[in-house]
Amino acid sequence: MITGFDPMGNTLFTTELPWSVTPKTQDELDVARPHMVIPGPGSESTSSELSANWKPDSLRYAARLLGVDSLGRLWVKSGRGAGPAPCFDLFDCTDGSLLMSIETSLPVSASVWAVRVTESGILGWDHNPSDYPRVYMLELVER
Repeated sequence: MITGFDPMGNTLFTTELPWSVTPKTQDELDVARPHMVIPGPGSESTSSELSANWKPDSLRYAARLLGVDSLGRLWVKSGRGAGPAPCFDLFDCTDGSLLMSIETSLPVSASVWAVRVTESGILGWDHNPSDYPRVYMLELVER
């Protein structure tokens, strides 16, 4: 369920979408890593020590709120996609109606990215990359 509020705290809308518990694919489990960033000298050994007993969650999140774009659309990262690539649901911020669902062509590694949607654009990044940090500027392209 997603509930939208105006600046005064009044409820603008409540939207409920069907959800069934969905296990992650083996590909999603293979790319999962702990979401931790430990800066400073010796961070590699410290990071591996802290994550030694870590196990990835085997279930997809139903939804994660990402932000509102310049067109007034609320972006939600959804676990409802058919495959392991990230799926997004876009809602109208005025009434909460579902505008569209987008299944991406991003690699399965994007399933662990943090994504931030703002009026200025969409960014994606990995909190704990296995090689070196990257920030991706994402773009919605109609086909």
